[in-house]
Amino acid sequence: MISTLLVFVEIFNLRCLSHFNSTSMKPIFVSCLLCFFLCTANSQCFPDRHNTSWNSAWISCDRTVNPNSIRGNSHWIRLDLNNTYSLGQMTLWNYNDPENLDRGIQEFVLDYSLDGVTWEEWGTFTLDRAEGSGFYEGVNGPNLGGLNAKELIITGLSNYGGTCYALSEMKVEVLEFISNVNELEEFDLSISPNPATEYLNLEVNVENIEGDLKYTIVDLKGRRMINGSIPANGDRLTHKINIQDLNPGQYFLELGNAKASSAKAFIKINR
Repeated sequence: MISTLLVFVEIFNLRCLSHFNSTSMKPIFVSCLLCFFLCTANSQCFPDRHNTSWNSAWISCDRTVNPNSIRGNSHWIRLDLNNTYSLGQMTLWNYNDPENLDRGIQEFVLDYSLDGVTWEEWGTFTLDRAEGSGFYEGVNGPNLGGLNAKELIITGLSNYGGTCYALSEMKVEVLEFISNVNELEEFDLSISPNPATEYLNLEVNVENIEGDLKYTIVDLKGRRMINGSIPANGDRLTHKINIQDLNPGQYFLELGNAKASSAKAFIKINR
């Protein structure tokens, strides 16, 4: 089990948003947002607070086709984690504009998927109205209790009386990396030391695995920080990766080729 991470989504000023519009809702894919917190010029620098700006949020004023067909045309937001993870506690920040608190979602249904095609319902929940304060720190949402999922959809069923539906932020605990989306054969990979300071040592059992192995180190925002390849010229390979330029924090090492893959989490610390 890896250390608990957070998927922290602030629905504004994100490069991963496919669309933001105050009058219509489009799919929002946020596949690169594994991070501890976001701190933008238009938002607070306290990880658990949300400002009162109307444009620091997702706003849907028109119902559109939901990715889960049984929801029909609705107000929804979709979170794509890109890989499959075991998920824990959610925290939600309702719409926090003091002039339009009635836009905040009141009742919503949460659906999840392993492939983005087949959806299952997790449950229906009620979200308290926001405070309209810059000290607003959100509320606990559903505890997913180790649910394995790649994608989540929040569909608003009712709000507090406004003509539009809106939500500011959501945070999800990531308890464990399960698999990448291709569901390839997994091979034996070990890394050391963990935590690491200057170098990360890989040891890989590549028996019956053909072709070179490519590795990528990604940060908690899904950004590729280091990549390279290891020639597969034996049953067990060792390789050393220089990580001195990485900032302290938690990262994922992904290693694989067209037929097999594996991933490990590690922590980079200063000496």
